[in-house]
Amino acid sequence: MAAQLSAEISILSGGASVSAIKASRGAALGLQLPKEPLPQHIPKIVRVERKHTLKGHADAVTSLCFSPDSFLLASGSDDNTVRMWDVQSGNLRTIFTGHNAKVHALNFIGSGTILFSVSKDRTIIEWDLLRGTLRMTLEGHGAPVYGVCVSKDSQKIITCSHDETIRIWEIMKGNLQKTVKAHTSTVYSVVLCPDGKLIATASADKTVKLWDLGTGELKATLIGHTSHVVGVAFTPDGKKLLSAGWDEVIKCWDVETGDVLHTFTGHQGKVHCVCTAPDGDTVFSGGEDKTIKLWRISTGTCFHTIQPDPLGKASHSDEVLAVAISPDQSLLASASADNSIRTWKVVGL
Repeated sequence: MAAQLSAEISILSGGASVSAIKASRGAALGLQLPKEPLPQHIPKIVRVERKHTLKGHADAVTSLCFSPDSFLLASGSDDNTVRMWDVQSGNLRTIFTGHNAKVHALNFIGSGTILFSVSKDRTIIEWDLLRGTLRMTLEGHGAPVYGVCVSKDSQKIITCSHDETIRIWEIMKGNLQKTVKAHTSTVYSVVLCPDGKLIATASADKTVKLWDLGTGELKATLIGHTSHVVGVAFTPDGKKLLSAGWDEVIKCWDVETGDVLHTFTGHQGKVHCVCTAPDGDTVFSGGEDKTIKLWRISTGTCFHTIQPDPLGKASHSDEVLAVAISPDQSLLASASADNSIRTWKVVGL
């Protein structure tokens, strides 16, 4: 035992760690000591690889939405059309015509057989994807409609507009249930919290607001942007909210306290869009600088940038207007003012 103690003192004097001494003692006594846990802050290695370039729209592509099963990608454009693409092959499946002006936003409901689109023509259209037909048109907004989201039970849709309101509609009957004067300027985006209780809105009045979906009550006003806020996205756990602004930054908010946790800087121009990955830590954004950036919430930093390509062969050659991540987190899609859509294989999520 004295020899063992002498060996431990010798190790310590040589600068060995306490864990090394424990290991030495354990070996001497014939014990199997548990391994020390790896540090929890080591970030995953996430990368993107180019998959398809989807061409066919005759004007800027402004909106994207994956179907719940990740097999289809819907796109909306300034060419007034909605298009449906096969994700794996990149082939065009269907072209929907019915809007008389630019299409601003899209959202699937339920199992993905119904799609809603909203437009500058002030209408909301419900599309039947199985039949490839227009099922219903909702009217009521007094100005262009910019955003749409669907309640968790798929019974309601919530829309937002240049008329400064959000409106809640009953899907089955197409009835307008509630109109809320939400902001003092254009409402560009509306999203549902994963728990289905809150909705967030983004506005040209420079604010983000949180609302109780059931009552329409304002829960919080998030102030921090210095220009139009045009996109919002919750993290999967609903505890954080990301907002994209024309002040060239993305802000990460604590939903419970309303505090700014991070301000992401790096885009050289307006940030047009933001989405969050199912891992709860990875964020994607696109902007006026023609780039797509990947951010990490845990560190508050950008860890990858997809650079613009002047010829449009490897990436976009104009502003990136929309980004979306597939529900199975295998693909990222981006849409641009260069009239194209890009899909990217996501590795490491």
